[in-house]
Amino acid sequence: MTDSSSVTWQRVDVAAGVSVELPAGGVTRGEYQGVAYAWQAGAGGRLGVRVGPGQGLDAWRAVFQAPPQLSPTTPATVCGRPATRQEAQFAAGPHAIGASRDADGNIVHESTDHPAMTEVALAFSAADGTPAVATWQVETSQRASHEAEATRFFAAVRCK
Repeated sequence: MTDSSSVTWQRVDVAAGVSVELPAGGVTRGEYQGVAYAWQAGAGGRLGVRVGPGQGLDAWRAVFQAPPQLSPTTPATVCGRPATRQEAQFAAGPHAIGASRDADGNIVHESTDHPAMTEVALAFSAADGTPAVATWQVETSQRASHEAEATRFFAAVRCK
């Protein structure tokens, strides 16, 4: 995903009439607790959409593993209806990803180092009112070189 003009894109149906374009190959799709999802990770970041109950910016922010610097929300339009956009900037460094117990039974926080990351979310509703959120996550240092892919991805969200 380094040059959007050389990338082949495919339309992927998610749920509730929502579809999106993702780069061809390697798309992960499924449903969990009534929320349908489709995403793909590549050199240009991770692009994805979730459609179902409870989706939106609150659900997006609830899964952060580290405290981000959040931009103000801004209005947008998806499928001809009002939507909301927000960005999160995550600093580089170790971020807790879980806990385990050591040989003595003490809780040990497990962490991994991450580069500085940027995540952009666009919360919207399907034509039938089902809440949805489309996201793009990329290393902050790579954002400018992959902005065209993100722009195409967000612009390609469709609602039947």
